[in-house]
Amino acid sequence: MHKKFLAMILTAMLALTGMALPAAAASDDAIIAGDYLMSVNTYSANSQLTVSGTSAVCTSTGRGPANTTTKITVLQVLEKQNAQGVWCFAASWYKIANTYQVTVVNTASNLVSGNYRLKTTFTFYSDSSSEPVVKYSITKTV
Repeated sequence: MHKKFLAMILTAMLALTGMALPAAAASDDAIIAGDYLMSVNTYSANSQLTVSGTSAVCTSTGRGPANTTTKITVLQVLEKQNAQGVWCFAASWYKIANTYQVTVVNTASNLVSGNYRLKTTFTFYSDSSSEPVVKYSITKTV
């Protein structure tokens, strides 16, 4: 679990420092497997981006099995695609929910024109084990 916590912190730090990822590195259903892989098929996770004018609404919903999920952490990273096609940090939010289901809604305003997507990293906890799941929204244009 210590390794997973460090990986989560590193992911958040990379997102906050503006590190870029190649566009090819993203998948709509990418799964990051940890040391204690729980059955990812028992989880529901969704990352949705809605754009209106120069504002974006970032919505992430996650649900684990009610009888085993003790906590869910959610890291939302709004990414903007640069001229080279690389996805770069635009904004981020983090939430901890001590329950089996969570909905996180955040808004970004005054966006410059371009392509955006929402990357959401959910970490589902069951006692001392955890499982990160990464979801990407559909790309939207401002």
